[in-house]
Amino acid sequence: MKTIKVMLFCLPLLLVACKGRTTDNSNVNETTETETIGNNHATQMPKSLDELKANFMGAFSGTLPCADCEGMLTTLTLNADGTYILETVYQGKGDDNKFTEQGKWTPSDDLTFIELNYDRRNDSGAVYYALIDRNTLEKLDINAEPIISELNYKLIRK
Repeated sequence: MKTIKVMLFCLPLLLVACKGRTTDNSNVNETTETETIGNNHATQMPKSLDELKANFMGAFSGTLPCADCEGMLTTLTLNADGTYILETVYQGKGDDNKFTEQGKWTPSDDLTFIELNYDRRNDSGAVYYALIDRNTLEKLDINAEPIISELNYKLIRK
C-alpha cells in the first residue's frame, strides 16, 4: 500500500518533468545534416563529376607542415582531363629540394575528396585531398580522413 502511494505521488512529478522537455526535431535534423557535411569534408559538395571538374580544376598552393624542414611549399594543379601536377619545394633544405610528380586523380564515390594516383614503386601510401570549397583543398591522412592538428593542411586556389 505504501508503495502504491509513493508511485501515485511520483507519477505526476515525472509527467510534469517530461512534459517540459519537448524536442524540436527541426534542430536535430539541422545538426545531423551539418555533422554529415562535416564528416564528408566538403561544405559545397559537387553533385556530379562534371560539376567537380567545372569548380575544382586549377592550381592550388600552400605551405604544408614538414617534419624535418621549414615547410613544404606545395602547388597542386588539377586538370579537367583527370591529370594532375604536384610540385613540392622543401624549404630550408638547400639544393635539390624541389620535386614534381604527375599522374591521374580520381574522385571518391561521394565526390567529397580526390585521390592522387602516380607511379608508387617506392611508396605504397595514397595521397588524398578533401574538396572544401571551390577555392580550397585540404590534405587528408592515409585513410582519407581529416588530419587532427592545429597546423595548416590547406591549399588555396592561385
